[in-house]
Amino acid sequence: MRSDLVERAHEIADAVLFPAALAVDRTGHVPESHGEALADAGLYGIAAPSDAGGPGLDLPQIIMANQNFGSRLSATLPIGLVGRCTPLLDEAGEIAAAAALREEADGCELAMLSDTTW
Repeated sequence: MRSDLVERAHEIADAVLFPAALAVDRTGHVPESHGEALADAGLYGIAAPSDAGGPGLDLPQIIMANQNFGSRLSATLPIGLVGRCTPLLDEAGEIAAAAALREEADGCELAMLSDTTW
């Protein structure tokens, strides 16, 4: 059950990521060409749903694609996150107030306030 995208992920991992994995691990530098190869293959944001601009893969396909990356280079996290936050970008720049409240019994006065003066 491999989609074309999963097949491309496998090919890029074998042809680009795996051959350079030792050098990347040793230097801590991922060549720009790796990102370009992934982008050209349409592999950024593979876990994003289609309504957020992603390819709309099902979970087994996402797992297979990420397995290819994760077994050859620590690229899984950045690739999977691209597109995940896209819907949140509309909220960028808005101020959202928050406070971390401890347990009431711990003497947290803030938890006792009923207005917005905190």
